[in-house]
Amino acid sequence: MSKISEILDNKSTFIMDFDGTIADTEPLNYLVIKELVARQGAVFTEDDFEKIVGKSAAEYLEKINEMYGTSLKVEDVADDYVDLFRERARDTELPHYKYVDKMLAKYSDRTIYIVSNQFADVIESMLERWGMMNRFKDVISCPVVKLTKQEMFSDTQKYFHTSVEECVLFEDAQRYLDFGKSVGFYTIGVENKYNFGKISADYIIHNADKE
Repeated sequence: MSKISEILDNKSTFIMDFDGTIADTEPLNYLVIKELVARQGAVFTEDDFEKIVGKSAAEYLEKINEMYGTSLKVEDVADDYVDLFRERARDTELPHYKYVDKMLAKYSDRTIYIVSNQFADVIESMLERWGMMNRFKDVISCPVVKLTKQEMFSDTQKYFHTSVEECVLFEDAQRYLDFGKSVGFYTIGVENKYNFGKISADYIIHNADKE
């Protein structure tokens, strides 16, 4: 984190995505979606997952329904998704990225939010597993609050109680990095398997599991 300390030292509010940004959870998301689609009688491949990764839950399902003729809806699959994720997570170590520990330790006095398209119960179960529940101001799940990230990023006073100039955005999805930058955030892109060599931001964390 030393390379971006000068920037972070002068910001008060950090906004962090969850999947692929705090931990490498996307492989588990793929397994969960694969099983939900299988229950609808279709075969969901990793290539298909790569086409939708980084989207909201509603967009995931809309695209899946379009590809396979299924009829999945967020409100119908939410409980099954959470249960399946927890079940799959029990079978894997699934550590969070090392840079997160360093950042939380160095900036323990900052206001840090998680804003994610993931279901809140999934996020909170993993934070409890890592002993990190008390490290964040709030966990904001877009499917729960029924708001998009863009809506929240556009009004930082309302949703984060600060000005956009005080905010740093940690993300792995390019469209949210682009939008965050457009409204005035300092953007930090977290590189992973699915976006490797494809993202741009004010700063890129290339080795999130080592840095």
